[in-house]
Amino acid sequence: MIPLTFFVDLKGNIVRQLTETPGYDAEATVSPTGDKIVFTSTRNGDIDLYTMNIDGSDVRQITNELGYDGGAFFSQDGKQLVFRASRPKSEDEISTYKTLLSQGLVMPTNMEIMICNVDGTGLEASYEAWWQIGRCTSVLMASALSFRVTMFRKAIILICGCVISMDTS
Repeated sequence: MIPLTFFVDLKGNIVRQLTETPGYDAEATVSPTGDKIVFTSTRNGDIDLYTMNIDGSDVRQITNELGYDGGAFFSQDGKQLVFRASRPKSEDEISTYKTLLSQGLVMPTNMEIMICNVDGTGLEASYEAWWQIGRCTSVLMASALSFRVTMFRKAIILICGCVISMDTS
C-alpha cells in the first residue's frame, strides 16, 4: 500500500514525511488548534485511528475494535473526534473482512458515524449511515445528540460527501 502521511507547504511541496510504517497511513486531518493530526492506519493489522503531534511525534492509537475506522475530523475545540466506522459482527463478516484486509482491500458496507474524545475514551455511535452506490443518507438517531450535530455539521458533510438530512430540534 502506498499512502503515507506527509507535511506539505502551501504550494504542495513535500516538506517531510510524517509516517514511515509499512501499510496504509492516510486520511489525515489537522486539529483546529494546529497541534495534532488524526489519521487512519493499518500499522496494527486493522484499520484504526491514530493521533500524533503536528511534527509526527507521540503517535497514539485511538480506536482498537475490529473493523474500519476512518475519515476522522476534530471538533471545533479539538477535544473530540467524529469519524465513520464499520464493524463486522457475524463470523462470516469477520472472516470476509480479515481476508480482504490481508489483501489490502475493503468492501462497501454499512457505516456508522462515531464520536469519541481525542484520546479514544467515550466512544459512541451517534448516527447510522447507509452507503449505497456512492450515495449516503444519514439519520439522526437521538435528538438528545443534536448539540453534536451543530458541532460536527461540516465534518459529517465531508465524511459523507453529500448533503444530509438531520433533525436538530
